[in-house]
Amino acid sequence: MSDRDNRSDATITVRLKLGSLDHLFGETNRDPLVGPVRLRTGVETLHRQLAAKGLHHAQQSRLVLEVPASEITPGAEQRLNAAMDRYCEARIDELDLLLEETQLAGRQALWLGLGFLGVCLSMSSVLATAALLPSWLNRLFSEGFVIAGWVGLWRPIELLLYDAWPYRRTQRMYEAMRTMPVVLEAETPPDGRRLDSDSDIGVSGLKTL
Repeated sequence: MSDRDNRSDATITVRLKLGSLDHLFGETNRDPLVGPVRLRTGVETLHRQLAAKGLHHAQQSRLVLEVPASEITPGAEQRLNAAMDRYCEARIDELDLLLEETQLAGRQALWLGLGFLGVCLSMSSVLATAALLPSWLNRLFSEGFVIAGWVGLWRPIELLLYDAWPYRRTQRMYEAMRTMPVVLEAETPPDGRRLDSDSDIGVSGLKTL
């Protein structure tokens, strides 16, 4: 049994309203003169909404796409599930490369920072014992070198800890999206009003079944 079929009673349903299935992965429109503005694709909107809701990989969830009835054809759900797998896998692989680049830069910066710290501590020690300047000035420069040395380690720490964290968090989000079954439902205009087939893309709700 695949991850997509392992759904529990606590399944979270995410509804995404699309004017067309093509809007899930492409066809954004930033020009309001052309038609309804779509700043992000459906899958980008889904990612941002899940991140805002704090959905993580351990939670069971599914994606319901509300589309025009004419878009629901035999085999469409299977194709969308396979496409979501491929998309998330590609994004995860891309994030792996970015994470490796960041960690490499962090290690290189760490060695440079440690060397700089060693030089600064040596200069501080020399100034602390030398009588080249007035004592207060010696102390000022001595402590200044210590501070400068530790400040030089901030960039490696930032790269290894803080810059790498968003990549790992985003990877977990794509892992969650990858296990979400994609279900198609025909759109139902509220109160019998006409629903524009090019309506805006957005998550209409996040609820627990």
